[in-house]
Order: sequence, then C-alpha cells, then structure tokens
Amino acid sequence: MYLRRVRRGRGFRYILRESYRVGDAYRHRDLMDLGTNPEEYIVYPGGNGFYFRFEVEESLRDQGIEYSSRDLDEAFLPFLPLHIRRVLGMFDHGTGGARTKKLERTEDLRQLQEKLHPFDKRRLHYLRFGQMEIGGSQDQWFKFLHVLFRKSRDEIEHILEGMEQRLRPTELRNYLYAALELAAYFPHHRMRHYPGALDQEKVDECFLEELCRLNGDPSYLLGADSPGGEPLHPYLVRYLILYFDSGDWAANPYWQYAQQFARGRFSRSRPFRAELAPREACRVFGVSYETFQAMTRKELIRDYRRKAKESHPDRGGNHEVFVKLAEAFRCLLANKP
Repeated sequence: MYLRRVRRGRGFRYILRESYRVGDAYRHRDLMDLGTNPEEYIVYPGGNGFYFRFEVEESLRDQGIEYSSRDLDEAFLPFLPLHIRRVLGMFDHGTGGARTKKLERTEDLRQLQEKLHPFDKRRLHYLRFGQMEIGGSQDQWFKFLHVLFRKSRDEIEHILEGMEQRLRPTELRNYLYAALELAAYFPHHRMRHYPGALDQEKVDECFLEELCRLNGDPSYLLGADSPGGEPLHPYLVRYLILYFDSGDWAANPYWQYAQQFARGRFSRSRPFRAELAPREACRVFGVSYETFQAMTRKELIRDYRRKAKESHPDRGGNHEVFVKLAEAFRCLLANKP
C-alpha cells in the first residue's frame, strides 16, 4: 500500500494504491482518492499518538482490502510530523529482520532479484552508493534490492522517484547516465564513465536512443497501464524532462576535472581556475562581448554545443581549437548568471 501523487487536470491529487499479482505480473489499483492534502485524513489526539479518519478504514473494509495498521502508517509516513516519524522508526527497528526471514522461508530471494529489471537495479544501486561504474555488480546479490520485490511497476517508480528527490541537480545527469548504462555506447573510450569528458551531442543521442529502447521493452512495462496513445510512457517522460532540465555537464564541478584529465593535465594539488578574461574568452568563443552580454545562459550552452560538435577531435576537429573553446566556454559560463 502506498500514496501516489498523480496529475489530474491542471493540479495534483494523492491516490491510495496497492500492488496486486495477476499471473506473473504485478499491477496496481486505486483504493481511495485522498484529494490534494492527505494530512486532512490524519487525526492527532495528543502526544505522539495519531489515527486515521474513519472514512479511510471504512473504504478499505468495504472493498475487502486486507491491511494492517503498519501498512497505513508506512503509506502516510511522508505526511506525518518528523518527531512521530522518528518514533515509528524506533519501533520499526529490528522488525525488518523478521519480515525478511519469513520471506526467505517462503520464496527464493535470489530468483526474485533475478526477475528485477536491470534498469531498476542500476537506479537503486546508484541511489544507494552514488557509483558511476556499476559494471558486473548489478548481477551480484544485494539485500537492499528487497524493497523492490513483489511490487507493481507503478509502486517501483513511486519508491525510486521518492529517492531521486534527494539527488542534487548536478547529480541528475550522472544518475541517468549510469542508470541507462550509456557507458556501453563508448566501449573503447578511456573516459566512458565520466560523461562530462565525452562528446555531449553524442551522449544526448545515446540517452534518447536508450530511452526509446526502454519505452518499447515489454519486460520493463510489465503490468503497467497503457500510456493512452502517448509516444513515450509517463514513467519515462519525467526522465526526459530531468535530463534536459538539469543543465549542462559543465555545471557539474567534476566536469572540469574530467576535461583536464582527458587532456592529461589533471592535478590533484591544483583545482581548476579560469585563466581567461571574459573579453578574451569572447574572442576565442567567436562572439562579441556585447553579444555575450545579451545571450541567456541557455543560448550560451546551445551555441557551445554547436561549436564543440564542429571542433571535437572525435569528429575530425582540431584538438587545440576544441581545448581553447572549452576553456573559453567555462570562463563565459562562470560569468553568466
């Protein structure tokens, strides 16, 4: 049982849902529409106590839904005050082991893990460890993957979406690069696990290609609702928005180090600093200082991508020109609010 935030019309509503098994797949169903504010269904009599309005439990009983008080507590957990969440966490400590042991007695955990989609494993692995190079570890046994067992596609997306909200904006592209395993498109590149050092246009193309491949993967969308004629499933539309709204690779502080390392100039003892003055950077970049001042940040990034594509060594461009262009771009980006 979980609380899902869904778009309805021009706003959002919260729907109480549950996952249930149909054959070899898990689907989800709506149990109750809680409107725009689920907190209205929680009553606090005093102290750390709370209970749910009778409408919630009455609705579940009328539908014949089997549930426990813990199921409701976990579903409404994000809407409870912090001090109550801490108390519940204290009581939950030590109960997970019993639940896991019961699961171990009834099902083969390794078989359940093998049924998880690789995209789900890579996402959770990055969210847990923050590693760009996952490699063969996605095929290893990890206990933290239990959270995805016996869940519908919708509930899995709900769990991961909540965890993704803790990522910093500068981590989003690295996260998607690792989750979609885009390094596989650059098998012989020495910087394949450092996307900021790669041809950005090529990385963008690989991202879109892999997203479309995932969109047509029946094993990923097993048990999911049809997108209703939309070319891209809503579960993947949000990644398309996150990827292109998270800014350029250059906004990531590690991008500068990756660029220097790719050119053999990496030094741990000396952090990167801009060596060009803005007017000199404009000259190298090929725009007047007045034009640069009138450009927006997005226009500057778009212009850099076009110029970098023409001069990138992997596409037959001049290495020195590419290096100078990148340095000029970093300087101009640092001076653009």
